[in-house]
Amino acid sequence: MDGICLDYIRYPGNANGNTYPITSFCMEVRNAVKSINQDCILSAAVMPEMEANAYYYGQDYEEMAKYVDVLLPMTYTRNYKMPPSWVGDVVVI
Repeated sequence: MDGICLDYIRYPGNANGNTYPITSFCMEVRNAVKSINQDCILSAAVMPEMEANAYYYGQDYEEMAKYVDVLLPMTYTRNYKMPPSWVGDVVVI
């Protein structure tokens, strides 16, 4: 297996800023995966709402990035009624 993606790794409603459960889950999964295969890529799908992510979804990009190899912003332009250029505003490489 080349990689694992943690999809829907967020609170479904309002996390009230509690990011610990999401971050600690990323850490636990990383430890388990890397103990079996160091080369396995671990990614996580994150909401593209920037500062609001931690409050609403429990996703702290900076903390999650310590434990996953790739963060995948879900920049669905139709869902957010945004033009394609919006993707460049919320994605940082």
